Amino acid sequence: SATPDHAKELPASFDFSKYDVLVIMGGDGTLNDLVNGLLLKKQAERNIDVNDHHAALDQLDIPISFIPAGTGNGMANILYGCVDVVTSTLHLVKGGIKDYPVFGNFCEKKLVAYSFMMAAYGLFADLIHSVDSQRWLKKLRYLVVPIWFFLFKGLRNFDAELTFEYTQKKKEDKQKSSNPEQALETETEHMTLMNVMALIDKIAFGVDDGLSDDESNKLEFGKEFGLMIYKPAGRFAMIKHFIQLGKAASKEFIDRCDFLSFKVVKALTIRIPKSESDMDLLINLDGQIYKLTKPEIYITTTKHRAIKRLKNALPRTPKRRSATLAAYLQHTKSPAVEILRQAEVVSSPEDLMNMSIEKAALEDIKTAIESCKTKRSKDSVLSMNVLVASISGEKITETRCRKNLAKKLGLPVRRLSRGNRNRTTILKSEKSCWAYVCRKTRKDALSEETKRLAYNFWMKPGISRPTGNKADVKRERIGPKIYTCHQVYLLEKTQTEVTLISQQTIHV
Repeated sequence: SATPDHAKELPASFDFSKYDVLVIMGGDGTLNDLVNGLLLKKQAERNIDVNDHHAALDQLDIPISFIPAGTGNGMANILYGCVDVVTSTLHLVKGGIKDYPVFGNFCEKKLVAYSFMMAAYGLFADLIHSVDSQRWLKKLRYLVVPIWFFLFKGLRNFDAELTFEYTQKKKEDKQKSSNPEQALETETEHMTLMNVMALIDKIAFGVDDGLSDDESNKLEFGKEFGLMIYKPAGRFAMIKHFIQLGKAASKEFIDRCDFLSFKVVKALTIRIPKSESDMDLLINLDGQIYKLTKPEIYITTTKHRAIKRLKNALPRTPKRRSATLAAYLQHTKSPAVEILRQAEVVSSPEDLMNMSIEKAALEDIKTAIESCKTKRSKDSVLSMNVLVASISGEKITETRCRKNLAKKLGLPVRRLSRGNRNRTTILKSEKSCWAYVCRKTRKDALSEETKRLAYNFWMKPGISRPTGNKADVKRERIGPKIYTCHQVYLLEKTQTEVTLISQQTIHV
């Protein structure tokens, strides 16, 4: 990246559809910027309102691989279990794709940014902000600034109102309430805190299973996330905790920290009722500092939210679900169905007709190929070459479906490749291009005598003269790989004078 926002702005002007995978070599900040740029571009193409936290995001079309080469490489530790370039490259070569959810971070009903690993408010945001503000130290700031921050700077506490949203109703609420359906799924607490950190994955920072024996507290990946809440603590206790945080964050480790508690939630709202500092507007998203417009942030995972509500609204049996969806998608006046058709998610009647025509044409071509490939006559070979060349054009190459097409036609892939070469030879060779030019040119437009008279007139002394520069040469193509050239001449008179002289001297 050339500028701070280069990675975020790059997807808007770059076409990733021609590539199989996107490999990012950098740190968590570069990955965060590029993922945000890709997601925003994808949602804009699908007309999805990114400021609506209830909206389900459209998944990215291109897989992303990450090779750690930055300052913060937490994502590599989550994906590969280590921060090693060779190991990351081997994972890339081996392949394998995993769906990964993201945090949607909203302030005043507007998207701040997406994050794929963590969202931290308080201490961890203050620390990263202090590190970024001392860029004149270059790489040394990552060592010097944290030492200065924990030893000499006062650790900030803040009064916050936290609203938790849970995936499941608590068991005690179900037991206390006569009507379990009316049990609350939200909980609000007022407390004095030092830091709040949301983790999208339980293995981030080493948080493992066994946080609680209660199955309701198990983190269900993609639908809920872990929340580490830090109450005020001493300076040296925080230094010790900070050093050990990346090594082990098991249940025993969390229990040993009396200032730390862990929750599993599906959404979180942080409000600062009495904000007196601009530091209350800072939030750390994957190591990137963002400034809020108001000391209030709503954090939630975006994957499965709308899909889950849709599943709950549909009938329970698969047959009834499919019948309901089919009836809805056939509704011609529905704006939602029209949007799905424009996005090519659902086929319109015209698309279905075109698909049937294409299928019939493909079947006819397959029948003709099967008839020709068993014969050895000259006409059969010629017909076979014409058929294969006609279906081996640029569109097949661009969409990368040559292998699937060969399978449908019962041909080896190399036969389609040969057809593509034959097609190129016929349509794009030197001889074919010159033949096309000759067909478009009138050979009888001017006779040789007329050309000779015009040439002799323009070459007369007093009419034109050479420029005197040997480099001034006019080159003209007269055939396939055949060219003629002559010196460039300058007029000695004006065009009007030359025209009058030509009318008096040239008689065709």
